[in-house]
Amino acid sequence: MATKIFISIYVWALTISFIRVVITGSYGGELCTFNVGFGQVELYGLYILNLMSFLFIYFAYKLASSIHINAHVKFKINSKLLTHVIFVVCFLHILFVTMTGVGRVGSGNKNDVSFLFNMLDPKYIFPLFYVLVKSDGAYYAKTKVKFYAVVVSYCILKIVQGWSGYLLLIALLEAHFFFKNRQYSKCNEAMIVMVAPLILMVAGGLIYKHAYEVKTYIRGAQEEISYGEGVDKFVNRLTFFPNSLGAIERHSDISNLYTEQGVGFKEVKGIFRPVLPSLIVGDKSYRSINNLSVQAFYPDVTAVTGSDIGLLAYTLVLLNIDVGEWAVWFAITATLTFLYKVFLDALGGKEFNILMFLLFLKVGYTASLEFVFGYGYLGLLYWIVFSLLSGVMNIQVQRR
Repeated sequence: MATKIFISIYVWALTISFIRVVITGSYGGELCTFNVGFGQVELYGLYILNLMSFLFIYFAYKLASSIHINAHVKFKINSKLLTHVIFVVCFLHILFVTMTGVGRVGSGNKNDVSFLFNMLDPKYIFPLFYVLVKSDGAYYAKTKVKFYAVVVSYCILKIVQGWSGYLLLIALLEAHFFFKNRQYSKCNEAMIVMVAPLILMVAGGLIYKHAYEVKTYIRGAQEEISYGEGVDKFVNRLTFFPNSLGAIERHSDISNLYTEQGVGFKEVKGIFRPVLPSLIVGDKSYRSINNLSVQAFYPDVTAVTGSDIGLLAYTLVLLNIDVGEWAVWFAITATLTFLYKVFLDALGGKEFNILMFLLFLKVGYTASLEFVFGYGYLGLLYWIVFSLLSGVMNIQVQRR
């Protein structure tokens, strides 16, 4: 149920954004000062294709959930020890960010030990920890205080870093466990899936108003907004449609900017840019497609920002740049998605399927290998190694 509601939220946001574009003739969002260069028929076609990408996400998730891959290996996690470890790691990260400024959005500060904190960033393990603990009813009932102490410490870390996306993550996971064992008639379920997103958008606007003000304050650019602006920004936060249109319209400019950098197969290099030092991967100053999609409109934009453009636009832009680059992107995305599925199935039962939904949602929304896997799932490798060495996790090999 929670997955359907969240797909519905993104579809509603996409639809609202589409209607706004049709009425105003401008992109909206961060491209609000630019007029759309597409005709009505093209706009409707791109809207439908982006809509279909969310249907693809949902059905890909359902297919993955129906399959269990037996690699004859089981990962067993000590939930109690993991709870203590994540709490300590979050606390150390909060101190590090507060004292050095490293890791805060907009900060250019550097530190000699930054790579250690990047390797054990709690964001890599937090969703898995959340599902692991809440799926174990008996353990969760006994350790609620410790569990929510970890959740609060993680939220504090995200706040001092200047992020707000963690709210959506926690909302999805909470919705998953709220609806998990509840039964509804098909009529009531359809009503909830259609109406709940609108209620969440209205309520989310109020929450996002304050989250946005805190976020901009942390980033050094304090800005107060009204409740209406909070709803508007929250809806914009839920859709990539304006950026998708902009990237498709200016795909030739993006391709030229990409080629001018003279760095081939940036998709492959980009995976390792967040998780390995420059000593190993070399120059990290090149721009990603997500950044180039912004630079195509704002030539002076810095290289440290970027926008999600969605699976459709990302695929079309990459195909326009080089078919070989697209083939590599597709192969690596499929391979890493498969390996993540193997890992989750080795952890246990179907309770971890919600994490596959998060991955498919990320691929559909962001698509970039660097931002989906480099800044996301590859970081789990460090946590797996650390967990095996510290006794948090152990491997059990099953005989065939």
